[in-house]
Amino acid sequence: MAAHDATTTYVEGRSTPWAARALVVLFGGSALAGLVLAPLAGWLWVTVSDPPKAPLFSNGGVYLGEQGLNQQAGVTLWFIVIGAAFGLVAGLVIGWFGQRFGWLSVAAVLVLCVVGSIGSRYLGVHSFGPDPRAEIAHAQVGDLIQVRAGVDTWVAYLGWPIGGLLGALAAIAGWNRSDDPPQNPQTSRTLSTHPHDASTVLTAKDDNGRHDSSTRHAWPTAGLG
Repeated sequence: MAAHDATTTYVEGRSTPWAARALVVLFGGSALAGLVLAPLAGWLWVTVSDPPKAPLFSNGGVYLGEQGLNQQAGVTLWFIVIGAAFGLVAGLVIGWFGQRFGWLSVAAVLVLCVVGSIGSRYLGVHSFGPDPRAEIAHAQVGDLIQVRAGVDTWVAYLGWPIGGLLGALAAIAGWNRSDDPPQNPQTSRTLSTHPHDASTVLTAKDDNGRHDSSTRHAWPTAGLG
């Protein structure tokens, strides 16, 4: 009988069932972490960005002027900045503690960032941001209505993944390299001099650990000639 059953596969010293459970924990935990961070990031985004306000017209509409449009672009920029910051921290943490998983830890960072990016935008707009319809229902013509927070371009969603990849790369750069094979010289030589005589011993050690010693005598020259 073989030492190990043929149906059992080992991945980096661990059996396949163990590796499968570890990957489920890695990716499941990353997705859960994204869900936990999304509300905080969404609330912070809406609070810091401060969506613009515009007057209410007689037809019940709210229209942004040039200044309001510029402020709305700033809302999108804040989404990118906050997402990149959250992604950077998440990438550092997962990349550092996920060393045993290798490049799969980078994939886990991307999973967290996708969940965090989509979740923070949705919660920021629908849960933490202003509700123009509720304000209009109790407002009069000419009153300032704060418009809904929004993201003007899909590129803003890349803030989280970009920050996450940068954090993961920084963590990977600090991974322990102790498993690399040491660079041993083919031959090490030790030169020693006996303190009480003039003989010098040269010892050579080859790759097989055998010692080859040769003794050279240096005769004193004082008084000669």
